[in-house]
Amino acid sequence: MKKTNWIIAGAFALGLAIAPQATAHAADTPSPSKSTASFVANPGELTLVKVPDMNFGTTSVQDLIAGTTLEYQNGNANTNGMSDTSNANQDGTLQVADYRGTSAGWQLSAQAAPFTADHNAVTLGTTTLTFSPMVDTDQSGTQANNLATNTNIYNTNATIWSAAATTGASDEKTGTGTNTLTFTQGVATLKIGATPSAVSGTYQSQITWTLASAPDGQGN
Repeated sequence: MKKTNWIIAGAFALGLAIAPQATAHAADTPSPSKSTASFVANPGELTLVKVPDMNFGTTSVQDLIAGTTLEYQNGNANTNGMSDTSNANQDGTLQVADYRGTSAGWQLSAQAAPFTADHNAVTLGTTTLTFSPMVDTDQSGTQANNLATNTNIYNTNATIWSAAATTGASDEKTGTGTNTLTFTQGVATLKIGATPSAVSGTYQSQITWTLASAPDGQGN
């Protein structure tokens, strides 16, 4: 019995000794393999988000008869009886959003209608409404150009703010993302020529703002 057990154990040990060793082989393809990751970005819109109401303070009939210059005070304009002001705000914000993803640029024009006094027509002397340069303060995308300086919008349509279409230059002001200008005291000037027929009352003008894609000038 003892001999039999010894022979079996020996055979087992011998089997372990002659078992083949595993050999590591290099991959058949020596270079790294590659795959793809992807996602889709849907285009957005070019939108005129906010336009500012403008309060030019108080003057007198005497000053209107002689001619006077008024400066923007704040956004608390008297809006009684005015229409189509859904985008208007009294916090002095002018805002354009461009999420088209094309860097095609855009342009914003404005036109102020003749003032009326308590909704009655009054012919003012030669009048201009102009802006000081203001800088795009929103950093959500690329900046737009500064607001146009000394461009008259009273009773005439004029481009006052724009963003360039991409031409490959790194410093192009393409105005992508959200672009914001904040009106502060003195950034807009209303210059009124001598008006002998001036009357007392609340003077109002409705400003029409038009946003168009550049450079073709088509509406948004």
